[in-house]
Amino acid sequence: MKKLKDPSLRIQLLKHTKCDIMRSLCVLPKTQHDLSSFMVDVWFQTETMLCFSVNGVFKEVEGTSQDSVRAFTRTFITTPVSSYSLCIVNDDLFVKDANPKETQSTFSIPVFTPSCSSWPTLCQKQQEMGQTFSMQSGMNLQWSQK
Repeated sequence: MKKLKDPSLRIQLLKHTKCDIMRSLCVLPKTQHDLSSFMVDVWFQTETMLCFSVNGVFKEVEGTSQDSVRAFTRTFITTPVSSYSLCIVNDDLFVKDANPKETQSTFSIPVFTPSCSSWPTLCQKQQEMGQTFSMQSGMNLQWSQK
């Protein structure tokens, strides 16, 4: 979108309604995500807004780029609908070819499973952010604090 010079084409390619967004997602190639690569970063939070990004890697499992490993960042701007649900106000997806560092441990079986004592201790502010994110997003607390 950034490289397009024609403003009318940019507007035409932008998706606004739920149906338009779903149709555009359905034509994307099938993928397999490496869940161990996922990282969630909450970068802004107030009582009326929660902004966070999800980073990770995936590979395409069909099409011309089959088995190509890609990295993604998906950024969400949300507002609370109730105490347990969020409304996505904006959703931005950025996909690129994964770099060697991102691909070196993807889709492999982990050799080491860390115990609770090997996880770093979170400071009070990080724990509070994790709890707030867990309550607002509905994500389980353990995953919210990773």
